Amino acid sequence: MSDSKSKSKTIVVFGATGNVGSALINALVKNNTATSTVFSIVAFVRDPNAGSAKRLSALPGVRIVHVQTYMDEPARAFEVAGLGEGDVYGVFSNQGYVDPKVEEAQGKAIVDAAAALGCSHFVYNSVDMGRSSPPGPAFTSKYNVEEHRKSISTSGSGAGLGWTIIRPSQFMDNLLPSSAFMFKLTRTMLLRRTFYTHPERKHQMVSTRDIGRVSARAFEKPEEFKSRTICLSGDEFTMPELEAIYKEEMGEPIKETFATLVSIVKLLVPFLRQMAEAQDQEGFSADIPSLRKEFPELEDLRAFLRRYRAERGL
Repeated sequence: MSDSKSKSKTIVVFGATGNVGSALINALVKNNTATSTVFSIVAFVRDPNAGSAKRLSALPGVRIVHVQTYMDEPARAFEVAGLGEGDVYGVFSNQGYVDPKVEEAQGKAIVDAAAALGCSHFVYNSVDMGRSSPPGPAFTSKYNVEEHRKSISTSGSGAGLGWTIIRPSQFMDNLLPSSAFMFKLTRTMLLRRTFYTHPERKHQMVSTRDIGRVSARAFEKPEEFKSRTICLSGDEFTMPELEAIYKEEMGEPIKETFATLVSIVKLLVPFLRQMAEAQDQEGFSADIPSLRKEFPELEDLRAFLRRYRAERGL
């Protein structure tokens, strides 16, 4: 067995093909070449034939595991991957957009499955809770998963499971013209249907690449990140400032959809309504100057948009 192989540590990624999961995997792969510890990455995917899954499978040290219901049955997913007690160093949990009750059940089940395997470090991608925890029902499911992770830290199965909670603000990626239609809805809601009572409030945002890079650091330096909750953001601005920066860098306004449609969606979808109200009334709470001292590579919005244009030759 080679020396690098003997030092390898397995990290399992739930939500691997999403922007955040992919960013984490790319950061770990990049850092594998620069650190003495090599991570073997197991990425759970629903569709191994999807372009996002194929891109991950082409990366060195990444193994794609097809588990159709891995979020609902995480213990079974570990079995399908051939991972048993003592095989898993780290678990990263990032859940998609599902019903809050489903999200809470999935999140807690992933924590329990990781603890049962004797995982050393668990990183949970949550959401910035603002100035109170949680500020509204839209945040409750993630908050309850956070508390579940903390509550088992003294139990028999979870005593050795170190943890880091990343609480990002809204994603800069959602502003991009290449993002899905649902994000055209959410950014229109942000710009036109959110800051009614506090138009002066500065809204915080972060790039998913930075979420991945900070999460990777938590696995690489677990003692520095153990038992930490990190509110993560790279920039802040009012809505007029956001629109001005975007137009200066992209040469066009942020692409929106019909405001009337957004008003209807906001009325009918409690989660989106609650998120908008929380952002208006409380806002996100990251201490960006302090974050930049620890993570000087954090992108502000201009840097993020310039990278996007450069990567696409625009």
